[in-house]
Amino acid sequence: MEIDYTNPIGHLQLFIRDEAVSKGLIQAGHYGIPESDEKVIDLGVSVDVIPLARRPKAIDITDSENVVVSYDMESEEFKRIAAKAFGSGLQCQYGPSFLVFERSTGRFLEFFCGTKSSRIEANKIFAFLPLTQADIDAKAAAGNDVSDLKPHGPIPVTLKVMAAENRKGTWHIPAVAKCSSPFDTLPDMSVIAEKTADFFNVKRAWSLDRIAQEENRVTKPRANSYSPMMPEKIKTTEMPHSQGKPFPWRCPECGKKEVRPATVQHTSQIKHDGRLYTVEVPTLRVPRCGACGEMVFDNDADEQIAQALREQLGLLSGDQIRKNRDDLGLS
Repeated sequence: MEIDYTNPIGHLQLFIRDEAVSKGLIQAGHYGIPESDEKVIDLGVSVDVIPLARRPKAIDITDSENVVVSYDMESEEFKRIAAKAFGSGLQCQYGPSFLVFERSTGRFLEFFCGTKSSRIEANKIFAFLPLTQADIDAKAAAGNDVSDLKPHGPIPVTLKVMAAENRKGTWHIPAVAKCSSPFDTLPDMSVIAEKTADFFNVKRAWSLDRIAQEENRVTKPRANSYSPMMPEKIKTTEMPHSQGKPFPWRCPECGKKEVRPATVQHTSQIKHDGRLYTVEVPTLRVPRCGACGEMVFDNDADEQIAQALREQLGLLSGDQIRKNRDDLGLS
């Protein structure tokens, strides 16, 4: 099977009482990949995946015309959605969201565990995520016992289905188990790095890929563009501006309130205009967790990386382009 890794990150979903089930597009209790309102790829009752990364996510679909998504656990929007999730059915959900590589389709997918039952089972996936020596060192520096920890890459997982029951009825929930067979085919590490970067920073994957578009936007009329990472009808709440929120923040990785300003050397892989670039920022100012070492990329950090990419590619910022046009009397 020839695999096209240029496809955008899709969604892996365990279907329960969804409209797709009512339409007969997939059976309840099956995993699937929704492609459109009328098409779902049915993956059956178990799927083998490799978990690559995770992030927090909250989503409110109460108003289908104004879906709200937040990735900042400390934001008021995230807290509002989390509080509203209790008693709202499936309209409001929050929990960990995983980037996984699925075996049968060879696709990178997001697996969101936003219900109470799935959040509990999602905790089992954490141990299968990649663990670096830097992760272990950060945990040790925070006073944690790391004697049993060793660096490892992502470990394959099998997602199965089990039944849950209470007074209101029976429904299906995910069940996590270690995969019994290795993956024979894996994408190149550069592809994994690119998809991980896209997943981890929705805003960055969206906004940095529009740097060149900024030039077009201020020089000639431009039709509205659509990005599969950022649908137009979705409002997102991103990481906060460093100067607008007092430290310390709560860490989205370990949950401890130990995130404070730091200056680090940072290297990113960023897709721009169809190509993947390695961008180095020797002194990146970014909030970092003192407990686990997790970096929280806020608006300031995003702009520093965007500026580094502009300089590397010789691109002007929107303000510079406007100034040049003003100087030439073209505005």
